[in-house]
Amino acid sequence: MNAMDGPGMSNRERMLLWVPTLGGVLFGLFPFALGGAFGAALGFPGNDTFLYRLAGAAAFGYAVALVMGSRKGEWEPLRLVVIATLTFNLASVYACIMEIASGPANAVVYLILATSLAIIAITGALLYRHPGTPRPVADLSKWSIRLTALGLVLSGTFGLLGLLVPVQAAQLFGYQGTDVFLYRQAGAGSLGYAVMAFFALRSRASRRFACLS
Repeated sequence: MNAMDGPGMSNRERMLLWVPTLGGVLFGLFPFALGGAFGAALGFPGNDTFLYRLAGAAAFGYAVALVMGSRKGEWEPLRLVVIATLTFNLASVYACIMEIASGPANAVVYLILATSLAIIAITGALLYRHPGTPRPVADLSKWSIRLTALGLVLSGTFGLLGLLVPVQAAQLFGYQGTDVFLYRQAGAGSLGYAVMAFFALRSRASRRFACLS
């Protein structure tokens, strides 16, 4: 794919975004709806149902944002969502590698690894094709900036804790700490939101959130 500027997205690019969208739906709705039963059905311990639901909600949020951002075919409102999705899947690859390195891994881990690698390729290619978008007017209100900064701190903290010290983080909040792969994936999802909030604070432009309007 050759690099290109401009605000529009091709139909092919929008179709490629269905891969991370479907990934968010699949790995979002089922954990959210089934909780620990989803993990148990796939061969994981399945404890800490609330954390399964949180991880599912985080993953599904990406699918919603991608659908809303790509419906008009404009790149600028979607850029931060794509950056967040790329971050999520880079961290997801780390979670998969750590799980594989710890011993015999569930087949689902390899499925998620393959999916994450495909999404990294897609989001990376999109960011390469659209490297230069005009900087929008910084018009975020003070309360929006404060709320975004709070979201950055919270999602970044929970993201790094879940990704790097999953067992200790789960036990710190009173959970059993047995579903290590889940905690890392939840941390990966949260970290993506933190990166999105960081770039939103850099631009301080409501145009960057146009995909949610």
